[in-house]
Amino acid sequence: MKENSIHINYIFQEDLLKKLDEQIPSNIREKYPFIFRRSGYARFDNNELNSIYIGLKGKSFNLDVVKFNYENNEFIFKYLYLYYEPSEEEKKFILEKYDIPDGRYTYRIDSDMNKESSYIHHRTLIEDNQIWFNTKFKEKNIVDKRYVYDGLKPIVDCPEYLNILMKENIIEKIQKHDKSWFFSKKEHENSIYLAVGDYKAMLNGEPYSE
Repeated sequence: MKENSIHINYIFQEDLLKKLDEQIPSNIREKYPFIFRRSGYARFDNNELNSIYIGLKGKSFNLDVVKFNYENNEFIFKYLYLYYEPSEEEKKFILEKYDIPDGRYTYRIDSDMNKESSYIHHRTLIEDNQIWFNTKFKEKNIVDKRYVYDGLKPIVDCPEYLNILMKENIIEKIQKHDKSWFFSKKEHENSIYLAVGDYKAMLNGEPYSE
């Protein structure tokens, strides 16, 4: 991604975040106190809004995102994602069994605090290109492994996404948008994750802006 690329700077609507905050299960709230950032991702499957992922901040350093599914025009709490530091034994097992190098480890929990699955986000060199992989595990077994391409999507290619997010009062503009939108895309799937937040912050390696 080139530094002179232009990004659409949108953030999540504050009124929406207030409503979503009320959906956080009390057991999760008590154990992992946090507040929402106004950045994250909006996921579309087959050109329809599937879910949003909202960045978190708090005293805990392992906070990642909260996922809300979009069902019947309503957002429903689905998972809390947390970073974790694997043991050397776990890293060795994954490297030897699956040939996956070290990466960023996360796991997600449901509303009953059950650990539903874990993920490793890692880069692999393919045809001289560093490609992100997103590998999902359950009980140390791979259940899903796909490329996740990062890039810039021309706004002319996805006006319907912007229209949906604006019409449903999910995002608001923080400065004039221009030509493109930072995104990730799953290989062999019609799923796209559009970044919501400040482009300059992402460029500086900050996954979620305020």
